[in-house]
Amino acid sequence: MPVLETGTDLLYGSLPAGLPCWIDLRTPDLPAAEDFYHRLFGWEYHQEDGYTLALLDGYPVAGLCPSQGSAPAWTLYLAADDVERTSERVRETGGRLLRSSTEVPGVGLRAVARDPHLAEFGFLRASRSWQFHVGVPGSLMWGELVTTGPRTADEFYGGLFDFRIDQHGRGPTADFAVWYSGGESVLARVRMVPDAVRTKPHWLIYLGVRPEDGVDDVLRRAVAAGAEVRVDPFDGSYGRVAVIRDTAGARVALLDQSRAVGWGQDHDPYDD
Repeated sequence: MPVLETGTDLLYGSLPAGLPCWIDLRTPDLPAAEDFYHRLFGWEYHQEDGYTLALLDGYPVAGLCPSQGSAPAWTLYLAADDVERTSERVRETGGRLLRSSTEVPGVGLRAVARDPHLAEFGFLRASRSWQFHVGVPGSLMWGELVTTGPRTADEFYGGLFDFRIDQHGRGPTADFAVWYSGGESVLARVRMVPDAVRTKPHWLIYLGVRPEDGVDDVLRRAVAAGAEVRVDPFDGSYGRVAVIRDTAGARVALLDQSRAVGWGQDHDPYDD
């Protein structure tokens, strides 16, 4: 994951199209969510015109906002130079716009959509004051689309963001691709096994944990705080991974990159 290098502080002007450039959480109980993620990652919080910025060592790592009736979920935002034009392209290529462009103070102009297989994602034109800390424990490490329509997803997102696609396998139980922007790998796409699917297509965000803590210890803390384990810890090519639903039900992965194993040794967690 070369773009999300350790200690990266992404700044305005360094954003190739399609680069993961923000994450935020919709949740029905904002104080409970703040407490939960503080326990896991030490996040502190700053209010900006009704929008909560999560900070790690003073750097922005995420946003939090009330769900207002929608299902609790993390949203991954991808960089877009023109939000209105990208919104048009979403509609023209089989997606659906859920929330039209709105300005988030200190973050930028954003919109939220569903792709043709109903996975929700956002796109963002960053403001000039925007910063996003990634690639360190307690911040975004990776993003992965879990979908029942891999070919459609490759075409849809590739058309929106001009991704180069590196395909790894096309079998009934192993269909994985890495998407590249500006010569760097930025995202992955994996096909859910149809007979095993018990969840909807979605974007899964990976939040880093400190190697000295480890995924298993952070997972125990999450469960003690009220989270539900969806995928037990396993070692794969990304590192050691577990998937949880937080106290409100939002899905998120925990990742310790120091535990990465050789390519092709992954456990398949997508029958969640």
